[in-house]
Amino acid sequence: WLPLHTAKPYSIEGRTLAAIHQVSNKYSGILLRGVLLLNRPDEILIHGKLFSMQFAKINRDLSGGWSEYIPSLSVTWINLPMSGQPFTIHLNHTTGEVSRLIVDEAVQLWEVNMIKGVLSQLQVANDYQQYPSNSKHKSMHRRIPIRDGGFNRTVYTVNEVSYIK
Repeated sequence: WLPLHTAKPYSIEGRTLAAIHQVSNKYSGILLRGVLLLNRPDEILIHGKLFSMQFAKINRDLSGGWSEYIPSLSVTWINLPMSGQPFTIHLNHTTGEVSRLIVDEAVQLWEVNMIKGVLSQLQVANDYQQYPSNSKHKSMHRRIPIRDGGFNRTVYTVNEVSYIK
């Protein structure tokens, strides 16, 4: 998904919403967006950085259900105070899965967990459903965890972008 000697920015978008949809279409949760920059200097190493990360609180009626489109301009985006420290990913040379993530010791635990959450969406795993996209972007990953018990659901979309604003 990331060729050798390549650096690519990816737009990150996610949403986590919860509701008792059998009772009401009132959903609460967050939207998340930002940029993931990845650089692959060799076969088993990828250098990365998350930046321009923002979130928006959601507490509204979604009559179309969980997947209803929420216009970006209809929410208040709040900057996430991330350190911007780069990190290094070591890949398993046979499976291509992430075998180790190295971050600076000064990076706070919540930020490490954010990085791990974003990177976990790029791995091929059998316990997730990955939906191919008809998008013109070849590197679009869309995953929906199967752990949906009917009360909450999370979708992650990672797109290759050709520019950064």
